[in-house]
Amino acid sequence: MVRKVNFIKEINDSKDTWKLKVRVSDVWRVDRSSAPSVEMIFLDEKVLALLFFFKTYYGIKI
Repeated sequence: MVRKVNFIKEINDSKDTWKLKVRVSDVWRVDRSSAPSVEMIFLDEKVLALLFFFKTYYGIKI
């Protein structure tokens, strides 16, 4: 079964898995000694004014 694409505006805590189609607008590293991370701004096609910040830890390569 194919899931429909959700928009950033639709994300809430009602489920754990969302299918998003986004564009990465910007990527940068934050080097905190306690929790270094990579942060990204995601934009979708419907709500370009809404920015979504995603934070992950250095376990992956970009």
